[in-house]
Amino acid sequence: MAAIERYLAGQLTALSEVTLRSAASDFQQRAWKAMRQVPPGEVISYGELARRAGAQGWEAARAAGQACARNPNSLFVP
Repeated sequence: MAAIERYLAGQLTALSEVTLRSAASDFQQRAWKAMRQVPPGEVISYGELARRAGAQGWEAARAAGQACARNPNSLFVP
């Protein structure tokens, strides 16, 4: 709760310290972890997200898009 309060007070990186546990594929877990590393306000492509999650190619970019769509923790994994 303290991390959420700090986030709402303007400390945009406060939510990155919250530990998350979600059932998902190995790639989805890596993609969500990579998403948490993107600084607030920065935008990356699905291809770049896939690369940061350890995969390359159009299929990996598509899987990265699916990981974004299936993200159950959107407050903590933006």
